[in-house]
Amino acid sequence: MARLPPVIAMAIALGAAAPPGHLKPLGHHQPPVAPIDQRDSFPDPASFYREYVRPRVPLLIKGGAKDQPGYELWSDEYLTRNYGRALVEVEEGKKEDRDQGLWTWRLVHFLRQYHGDMYSVSAVPIEMRHEYNFPRSLNCPAYTNQMAQLNHWFSSGGTVSVLHADSFENINCLLDGEKQILMFSYNLTQEHLHWDHRPNHGHSAVDPDSVDMIKFPGFQDLEYWRVDMHKGDCLFIPVGWYHQVRSGRPGERNLGINIWFHTPDVDAEQCTDPSTPLPVSAAEFHGQEFPLEQELEEDPEDEDMYLEHKMSYEQLDLEEEEQDYLKQAVHDEH
Repeated sequence: MARLPPVIAMAIALGAAAPPGHLKPLGHHQPPVAPIDQRDSFPDPASFYREYVRPRVPLLIKGGAKDQPGYELWSDEYLTRNYGRALVEVEEGKKEDRDQGLWTWRLVHFLRQYHGDMYSVSAVPIEMRHEYNFPRSLNCPAYTNQMAQLNHWFSSGGTVSVLHADSFENINCLLDGEKQILMFSYNLTQEHLHWDHRPNHGHSAVDPDSVDMIKFPGFQDLEYWRVDMHKGDCLFIPVGWYHQVRSGRPGERNLGINIWFHTPDVDAEQCTDPSTPLPVSAAEFHGQEFPLEQELEEDPEDEDMYLEHKMSYEQLDLEEEEQDYLKQAVHDEH
């Protein structure tokens, strides 16, 4: 009689006694540990370094993005009218699979299509960057000289990432939608998390939608922190912390902006509290990769839609100016 593969034999032997969370989404094996630190505003740059960056402590800033210009401005209509010709990268599928396709579209084309099974993870176009400021905690040369990448994470919700870690410090701000982040300590080893070392992967091999606790026993007693982000919240993820992200309910607009930066040196402790906001356009992001024009997949309807939106809004602007002029004229008469 042929022998069963060890994994199947073990599963049969366990039967109803399968480990908690077996074949369920990541995080169902046990409750999360205590909540991470939370503040109602960003700390000053020096305190941020001492209390969070240097000791590698995560931080949730409730409402930390609500004073961003882009928080109010960046509707789909506004982005189409003002930045429709900008280039963005688009990934195939809302569930992260690093073997899937990647293509370049104009932003206007993505905004027409993004309610489908796709996700844009792309460098924020240069022409948009004056409408996004450094958070207070980063508004100091000790940080702004260490910038790596500025990206948007744009979808219609329902995205699922792999469990991974970044080689940068990370501040992620949510301008629209919700996110759920499961965080695992940087002290864990890749072997403990059953790492996939194949080229273009570099993440846990576990399926975040259905964790096989028998095949991946390292997850059975794994402690984790859960963070629920809402529109306007920001999250600091220290370098090396493992995390897995879900972005809201399917069908709901979800837009996040993240800043990746290198760990500043001890000079950050000497930073003073900034007196004025600093747009990210004022800094150089070392290592930023932008979509290339020669990779663009063009659609003739994109230009038509861009021009249609631009003309309609220009007409609205003229009408508003005319109304303002008439109101002022009436006021002057009285």
